[in-house]
Amino acid sequence: MIKHTSYLQKGMLFWGIFFLISTLFGQEVDPKYQKMLHRFYDEDFKTISPEKAQKLLYHENVYFLDIREKKEFQVSHIPGAMYVGYDHLDWDAINRIPRDARIIVYCSIGARSQKIGKRLLEKNFKHVENLYGGLFLWANQERPMINKNGLPTSYIHGYSPTWGKWIKKGQVVYP
Repeated sequence: MIKHTSYLQKGMLFWGIFFLISTLFGQEVDPKYQKMLHRFYDEDFKTISPEKAQKLLYHENVYFLDIREKKEFQVSHIPGAMYVGYDHLDWDAINRIPRDARIIVYCSIGARSQKIGKRLLEKNFKHVENLYGGLFLWANQERPMINKNGLPTSYIHGYSPTWGKWIKKGQVVYP
């Protein structure tokens, strides 16, 4: 017996796949942004969607490490994140994290954090993930950020005008 797929079934399948892809990261991601990220991401390094990462905020044995420079962190960061820097990593702080903890690294777009994430794996940290899209995507999806005083903010350091153009929501600053 041959089964035929109706146009209705094909349409439902198409929209089901479209919905699945568009919700894969919690919210739709600009295709141009995804294409740009693809140039910088190593497909073998594990990423975590902003939606899944946000659900892990304040969980025990989960550490968010901000891999940006101090001035970027002071403008805004993910609540509960630990500043560890990039050029001058705070290895004292990092080494206080249990090796079996879940670590989510992030920077502006995810390129710097992926590099540091690989170094963490080399130092025998077992569960390291890169926040997909970095803080720029986090901000674009209007997820919570706080400033250096611990107050909610919509300001975000754009790193440079070349990179800051990817921020569509929030107030871009370059202090």
